[in-house]
Amino acid sequence: MDKKRVEIIITAVLTVVLILAVINSMKTVKNKLKPPAAAALAQPSQQPSAALMQKMAPKKQQGAPEILDWLRCPFSGKVYSASGKSVKLKLTGILWDEKMPQALISDSIVKKGDSVGNYIVVKINKNSVVLNDGTKDIELTVGQ
Repeated sequence: MDKKRVEIIITAVLTVVLILAVINSMKTVKNKLKPPAAAALAQPSQQPSAALMQKMAPKKQQGAPEILDWLRCPFSGKVYSASGKSVKLKLTGILWDEKMPQALISDSIVKKGDSVGNYIVVKINKNSVVLNDGTKDIELTVGQ
C-alpha cells in the first residue's frame, strides 16, 4: 500500500468517527430539551402530606417554647421584645465582682450578655450598667 492510500483510509475512518460523535451529541441535546413524560409531570398536591409535615416539623425539646419570636431584626440589628412593647428599666443595684459582676434591673438579676426587655447588657461597671438596643448604647445608674 502506498502512503497516499493509507492517508485516505485514515481520513475516512476519522470522518466516520466524527460523524458518529456529532450524532450522539445531538441525541443528548435533544433528550435534554425534550419535555418529560406526562406521568412525570403529574403535579404534587398543593398541601404537603401529614407524613412530610411531621418530618419537617422541628423536634420539640422539653421546656422549649412552642413558637419562637424574633428578638433581633437580622437586617437593622434592632432588638424587639416578645410583646413588642417597651419595658421601663430601673437599675436598683449592682453586685460588683471583678470576675462576674451582676446587676439588678427591673427585678431581674442579669450579667453581661443577658437581655432585659429590648436591651442586651453590654457592660457592668461599679456605678452603672451599659445596655444596647441594637442601634445605640444607653447607660443606667443606680436609682435611675
